[in-house]
Amino acid sequence: MPTDTNAMIYDYTHHKYVLDPITFATETGMDFVAYEGSLTKAKDKMYQIARTIYNHIYRHTHYRNQMEYWLAVETTLRPIIQEALEEQARYEYQMNVEYLKLQSGVNPLNGTQIPLERFRGAVVISPDAQVVLAHNGLLYTGQRFLVETHDYTVDGY
Repeated sequence: MPTDTNAMIYDYTHHKYVLDPITFATETGMDFVAYEGSLTKAKDKMYQIARTIYNHIYRHTHYRNQMEYWLAVETTLRPIIQEALEEQARYEYQMNVEYLKLQSGVNPLNGTQIPLERFRGAVVISPDAQVVLAHNGLLYTGQRFLVETHDYTVDGY
């Protein structure tokens, strides 16, 4: 079953591990509470970061329910998930990715539009988080395992 740690808490509503902003600040000096203005907003930011990582993983599988279950209960994946979440949090904190994602790509000097791919690049996922996930096989698109279909309402994750 999912297990909370000091660094990560499992969100049973959204079925994701989410970093604890207080622990993250203590370990890295990157204080999302101060940056976001409140603990509630910092927790929401950590949820957004988790959603970004999990959605990136899910884009690489045809078996979302099995992957969701695997990420929730497999103890050997917890340090990998934590590392990816931490890398994404560092990226978001240092790069202010949220604002860059919202930019239109219009050059204010001449009104021409810059193609969004060229303007934004790959700003959604941290390059380091991408490496962590890929190196540990979480971005594998082939058939990884064939298990019975899991359902969080029955299996409790």
